[in-house]
Amino acid sequence: MTLNGRFWVTPEDENESTFHPKLYLFKSADAADLVVGSGNLTTGGLFTNYEASLALSLDLTAASDRGLLGLIDRTLDEWTDPTHGTVRRLDQPFLEDLLRQRYVVLEAQQPGEPDPEGRAAALAPRVRTQALFARVGVRAAPAGARRTPQRPPALPPVLAATRSLVQGFVMTLQQTDAGFGQTTRGTARRSPEIFVPLAARDFSPAFWGWQDMFSEDVARPGKWDRRAVRVRIGTQIAEVNMMTWPVKHDFRLRSEALRSAGTVGDILRLEKVEGAVDYDYYAEIIPSGSSQYNYYFALCTGRVRNSDKRWGYYL
Repeated sequence: MTLNGRFWVTPEDENESTFHPKLYLFKSADAADLVVGSGNLTTGGLFTNYEASLALSLDLTAASDRGLLGLIDRTLDEWTDPTHGTVRRLDQPFLEDLLRQRYVVLEAQQPGEPDPEGRAAALAPRVRTQALFARVGVRAAPAGARRTPQRPPALPPVLAATRSLVQGFVMTLQQTDAGFGQTTRGTARRSPEIFVPLAARDFSPAFWGWQDMFSEDVARPGKWDRRAVRVRIGTQIAEVNMMTWPVKHDFRLRSEALRSAGTVGDILRLEKVEGAVDYDYYAEIIPSGSSQYNYYFALCTGRVRNSDKRWGYYL
């Protein structure tokens, strides 16, 4: 038997837990195609069953698509890390061990499959003499006797595992972010502030530099500021003050340039910048109805109670 490429095997029954993802990735230097769905890499899964899959084409000349591909690659690296003991690289001797100990069977041995060559009969059942994989405990499912409402997750689990690596933040703008408050004669215009939920700040503190890059206001104990944060908006670089204090229950970005850039319903995209540049973040407004809007709105998986505001992160 000749194996082209690399094959990895993860069992489903050392601890009676199944490795169940079906993900197919094809990539070149400037493009990638990702297929995620229900079909196994079998005759049934690819041809004769009723299956459902989602196909996504990535343009690797776009920073956002490169970031998504990086997340996918890191996930695949984690799944194929042999140090966990739950996955092993496949070679001919290991394949023979898998067959001999009945970890896997030929398709001809599956119920209802034709076996014109009598291959199934040639493989008598064997008793396993040793475990070929590590046994890893998993948390049991919670008891279902009592159902309590659950808040939706801030991010998909695969992102939650890498929250310290996030480079981008997205959030829909509401009236409190993009509006000017009262505009009648004699009333003061509201301060130019964009409101970030505390849950969003606390999900990835490193993205904001919280709390290491903040200092407490000596005149207002409990109020913390990160002043003069350089943010590039279009062709200009604005200084943004980040602030938070307990009595307000939110995290604010004070900047007229940011507040004036978008309108209600648009998405604010902030990307953290590393390296030798003269600004700390890059800001972009994704207008409602634009070609990019649906893509970034799909990343806004975090919700805010009693509000239409949505937020999220990406790598």
